[in-house]
Amino acid sequence: MRLFNDILAPRSEERTPTGMLTLRGSCPELCDVEFDTNLKPYFSEVSAFRSGWYRAVWIAPALRSMVTYCEGDVTFVKHPTQEAYDGAFAEAEAYYALY
Repeated sequence: MRLFNDILAPRSEERTPTGMLTLRGSCPELCDVEFDTNLKPYFSEVSAFRSGWYRAVWIAPALRSMVTYCEGDVTFVKHPTQEAYDGAFAEAEAYYALY
């Protein structure tokens, strides 16, 4: 995805049989605040998912996409359907409530 490529070059790209796209990369020299600036206006941070300076999650419901930054590792996921996105968001919400 162009937006992801503009921020950093992905080191891997995966597409599931259902059409979910996952790009993985890293940006150890960028902090999450700089990353946040680069994602706007497309994505908004989910503050409830944040854990200090090392983990942050941004979502773009209109793009059915989620970006996770954790200690320099970045994962971008684009879901093929709204139902898949809603399910992934609910799973993330449950997971981050524990951690």
